[in-house]
Amino acid sequence: MTILKSGVLNVNNRNRKPYNLLHITSKENAQKILKNGFIPSRHNLSEYKNQWLGDGVYFWDGNDDNIVAFGKKMLKSKYNKNEMVEIYGSLKIEKNNHINLEDITDSNNFCNFIKKINPENAEIIINLISALRGKININSRELSKIGKFLGTNINLYLQVMTKNGYNIDMISGYFYHGLDTFKLFGRNEKMKRQFCIKNIELLNTNISNFKIYNIG
Repeated sequence: MTILKSGVLNVNNRNRKPYNLLHITSKENAQKILKNGFIPSRHNLSEYKNQWLGDGVYFWDGNDDNIVAFGKKMLKSKYNKNEMVEIYGSLKIEKNNHINLEDITDSNNFCNFIKKINPENAEIIINLISALRGKININSRELSKIGKFLGTNINLYLQVMTKNGYNIDMISGYFYHGLDTFKLFGRNEKMKRQFCIKNIELLNTNISNFKIYNIG
């Protein structure tokens, strides 16, 4: 199945952009990660592991000044605030190897794939992308269905892209995190960008670019 323009990436037109990535966890976990490497999370609905952007290692946008305080609130039930640390570093990703769900071309390609592979649910993803572009919150009652649908189909999409000769290192999107609810792609002060690194080898090869910082 050809879902994008055929051909191999033109190495003469590579655009390697540095992304500042931030991962908040416990000090113990952070030390293990920097010693042994990152381990990807898996989207597995049977085990109640719902990963919105599919399989991979998840990071926040390290350029967001408010993300540390936000991350502490998100993880306060999991870790004591005094043991939380951030793993912060930079990773260079080629433009053609990054799927940005806000980009019109990237999102159209994904929507066209959904129409072919899963037409009965195509309207869900199209509404999702429309909300993304229009900076609109999605009704919280739809979230469970959308989350399962999105993570599952992103995994399928990347499998097909790989078979067609494309190398995807990362996918990104904006998510809205409220204190009492979790919405996708809402544009206000609680909107946070997330990156899901798909190329774990690339990430761990550059692990020396990441450092641990205490956040207290």
